[in-house]
Amino acid sequence: MRKTESNNHEDTLDADDLAAILRWSKDISSDINLSSALQRLTEIVTDTSGSLNTCVVIAREVGDYTVATSMTHPGSCKVHENPKSIRAINDPLQKAIIQHALNIKEAVHFEDASIDSRFSTEAGQTNLRSVFCVPMFSNRGQTFAAIFISSNRPFSSKTITKLTLLYQQASISISNALLFRSVQSGTKDNLKMIATQREALEAARKSREDALKATKTKSNFLASMSHELRTPFSSFYGLLDLLSGTELNPGQTEIGIARMHPNRTRLSTDFASLYSSNCEAVMRVAFEGRPLNVRNYSKLEASAVKLEPSGFLVEDILADCMELLLPMAAKKLDLSFNIEAEVPPWVYADYARIRQVLMNLIGNAVKFTAKGSVRVTCSVAGSHGTDEAVLRFDIQDSGIGLSAKDVDLLFVPFQQADNSSTRRFGGTGLGLSISRQLVKRMGGAIAVQSELNSGSTFWFTLPVKIYNTEETRKAIHEIEQTKLRLMTPSPPKILICSGSTATLTFLQTMLGGFQVERVSSAQEAKPKLESYRKFSISLDFFILDEQSEDNVKDLLHFIHTPESRGFHDTKVIHLYTPTTSGSGELIFGTSSIPGVVKMTKPPRTARILHTIAELKHLPNTMTTTSTLVAKSMDDVRAAQRTLFGNILIAEDNPIAQNLLIKQLERLNLRVTATGNGEEAIAEWQAHEPGYFSAALFDHRKQGYFAAEKTFTRSIVIGRYASMRRCRGDEAITTFGSYQQMRNRLTE
Repeated sequence: MRKTESNNHEDTLDADDLAAILRWSKDISSDINLSSALQRLTEIVTDTSGSLNTCVVIAREVGDYTVATSMTHPGSCKVHENPKSIRAINDPLQKAIIQHALNIKEAVHFEDASIDSRFSTEAGQTNLRSVFCVPMFSNRGQTFAAIFISSNRPFSSKTITKLTLLYQQASISISNALLFRSVQSGTKDNLKMIATQREALEAARKSREDALKATKTKSNFLASMSHELRTPFSSFYGLLDLLSGTELNPGQTEIGIARMHPNRTRLSTDFASLYSSNCEAVMRVAFEGRPLNVRNYSKLEASAVKLEPSGFLVEDILADCMELLLPMAAKKLDLSFNIEAEVPPWVYADYARIRQVLMNLIGNAVKFTAKGSVRVTCSVAGSHGTDEAVLRFDIQDSGIGLSAKDVDLLFVPFQQADNSSTRRFGGTGLGLSISRQLVKRMGGAIAVQSELNSGSTFWFTLPVKIYNTEETRKAIHEIEQTKLRLMTPSPPKILICSGSTATLTFLQTMLGGFQVERVSSAQEAKPKLESYRKFSISLDFFILDEQSEDNVKDLLHFIHTPESRGFHDTKVIHLYTPTTSGSGELIFGTSSIPGVVKMTKPPRTARILHTIAELKHLPNTMTTTSTLVAKSMDDVRAAQRTLFGNILIAEDNPIAQNLLIKQLERLNLRVTATGNGEEAIAEWQAHEPGYFSAALFDHRKQGYFAAEKTFTRSIVIGRYASMRRCRGDEAITTFGSYQQMRNRLTE
C-alpha cells in the first residue's frame, strides 16, 4: 500500500491541537448513548478533516458490520437506527476501502486510491479518491468499529495525525457506549422475558380457574345425574330385597337363578341375593360415597380420595370377583384363579378399591376374549419385614391382544385401544384410567404385557400389611383343625379333574397334606380311574371341575357301573358355574344323582373343607365368618330391633313411596306417607311432640330446607332425612342408598 509522505513540521501538533482533541474526546464520552456518541464523532471528524463523505461502521456480530452513521457534504449527519450492511453502501470505493481495513486490522490512507491497482476500478467510479479509514479496537484487541473519510483533495499529514489521536481516545468512549447498549439490550430482554412469564402465569391462573369451574360444573352434573338415577335403582334394589324374603323351591335354592313357570312365581333367596348384590355394587359405583363412584371421579383425578383399609381374606376378594363374572364367562371361556402358597391368607388394605381394580381388569379380559381362558394369579412380589408384603395380581387372557401403539392409549381416560372396540364391545374406556389412579393412590404399580392376537397380561402390585388378630388366628386355626380331623386316621385320597392349571394348583394348595392327584381333562380322568379300579385303590373323593354335561354324565356313569364297585364309597364333588344352554335350558339345573354333591364355583377353602367333612360325617367346628364384612352385616341384622314407633316419610315418587312403606313395615314400624316437604311439615305439626320417632324425606326435593328448619330433632339418612334427637344436639347426616338408610335406622 502506498501512503503519502509528510515532513516533521506538518506532523507536529501544537498545544491548541492537543487541547482540541481532549475537548472532542470529552464531548464524545459525555453521552453514554451509542447513537449520540457516534453522531457527535462523525460531525467532529467531518468538520476537522473537511471530509465530503464520512461514515462509521459498527460490528453487530462477529464478521458482520453495519453502517451506524453517515454524513455527506453539505448535508447533516444521519443515524441509521435500522441496521444497514456495508455491502449496501453505494460508493464502491468506500465499500472496498472499509472492508480492506477491517480485514487487515490496520489504518488505510490513500491520497489517490486510483494509483493502487487493487482499487483502481472502484476509484474510477468516484471523484472522492482521497480516502482514510481507521479500525477501532477494544481493550482486548477485538475490532468493533471503523471510521471512513473521503474527499476530492488530499488530507494533510497533520489532519491524519489529529484524527488518529482522536480515534484512539474516542475508541474508549465508543466501547463503553457499546457495552452500555449491550447491557441495556439484555435488560430489555430480561424485562420482556419477565413480562412473558407474567403473561404465562396469568394464563395458567385463568386456566386453573376455568378448570375449577369445569370441575364444579362436572360435579354438579354428576350429582344431579346420580340423584335422578338413584330413585329407580333404589326401587329395583328394594324390590329385590322384598323378593328375597319370599318362599323358594329346592332347585332355585341350589342354582341361584330364577326360572319362571306358569305355576312358579316366587324367587329364591340365592337368586335375589345374587342380583341384589350386583345392584348394590352398581349403586355403590354410581351413587354412593364409595371410592369409585362417578361423582368422586374428579376427586380421584386430584388424588383427594381417602383410603379405607380393613382386614380381609385374600381368597375372598378374588372369589367375590369370580362369583360375579363367572356366569358371563362360562359360556365362552374358562375363568379361574390361583393363590400361591406363600401369599398371607389375611391382609389389611382397602378391600373395596382393590376389588374394583380386579373387577375392571378381569371384566376387560373376559369381554375381549372370545374363547380360551382367563387366569388370575395372586403371588408375593416382595416383603418388608414380617408385618408387610407386596402382593402381585396377574390377569392373563388369550384374547385379541394389543399392539405397542395401542398400549400407550390404555390408561388414558375415555380411550380404548381401538375405536372399533367401543362399537363391538361397548364401554367408556374409563375403567383402566380409574384402576391406574387407584393403584397409584394405594402405593402400587400397574402395567400390561401384550402382543397383538396373542393375548395380554395385566398386572399390578400393592403394598399391604399382614392382618394378624384374634379373629384371623381363630379362623386359620379352625381350618387347620378341620384338615387334621380329615387326615385321621389317614389322609383322604382325592382325585382332582380340571381343565384349568390355575384351579388344579389352587385346589392342591388348598388340600395340602391330603393324598392328591390331578388330571387336566375328562379324557385323562378315565385312564386314571381305570388304574384305580384295576389295582383296587380306594378313592375317597373325586373333585370334578367340568362345565360339559356330556362329560359329567359320562364320568359319573363310569364310576357307578357295576364293575366299579371299588368306587362305591367315592364321593363326587362337582364344581360348575350356573348358566343356561343355547336353548335357554338350565345346565345342571335339576339333575340329582346320588353320591354327587354339586357346588357352584369359585371354590373356597372353608366351603370345600366343610363339604368334605360333612361327607365324612365329621362335626362342623368352623364358626368364624369368611370375611369381616359378613360379620359386620350380621351385627347390623342383630340390631334391627333398636327402633320402634311411628315414621314420617316425604316422597313424591309413588313407586319409591310404596316401596319405602313396605320396607319400613317389615321392620314393624308404622308409616305416615306424604308427597313433599311441606306436607311433611304439616303432618309433623299436627301431632304431639315425640309422636314420630323419625322422619324421612328426599333432601333434594322441594321443601327440604323448610323442613330442616322446622324439625327440631334431626338426622338425615340415606337420600332421605330422618329426624330424631341425637344426644340433645341437632345434627344432619346424609347417606346415599336405601341399604344405608335401613342400616342407620336399625342402629
